[in-house]
Amino acid sequence: MPYVQVITNVKVEDPKALILEFSKLSSAALGKPEVYMALSYEYNEYLIFDGNFDPAFSVNLTCAGALDEMKNDDVTKTLFEFLTSKLSVKPDRGYINYYDPGYGFIGYDGTTVANWLRDFKLKQAQKQLESTKISS
Repeated sequence: MPYVQVITNVKVEDPKALILEFSKLSSAALGKPEVYMALSYEYNEYLIFDGNFDPAFSVNLTCAGALDEMKNDDVTKTLFEFLTSKLSVKPDRGYINYYDPGYGFIGYDGTTVANWLRDFKLKQAQKQLESTKISS
C-alpha cells in the first residue's frame, strides 16, 4: 500500500500527467500493483536545497513490506532518473525518504493492512479448498 509524495519547487505544465506517469513507474519499481498506489504532487515555491531556490525535489515514500537497502538503491535510481529528467533537476538536488511502518501501521478498507492481508489469504485458501473438493 505505497504512498509517494513528491514535493518540488518546479512548476510543471501538467501535474496530473506527471503524477500518472510517476504512478506507473513507482508501481513497477516497487513491485506493487498500481491499484494500491497513492501518489501526490505538491508545488512548493519555498522549497530550498543547499540554501537556494534552484530546482529541487523531496520525495517521501511510505511502503510496508517492500523496502530494503538493496531494493531501495534500485528504486532510487529509477525514481531519480524520472524526476531529474521530467523536472530538469540536477541529481544532487533531491532526496527520497523511505518509510516502512509495517503492515499493522497502515489502515486500508476499514482495517489495518495486516488484518486485510490475513483475511485475503484466508479467503484465497478457502477458495482453493473448495475448488479442490469440486474437482475431486
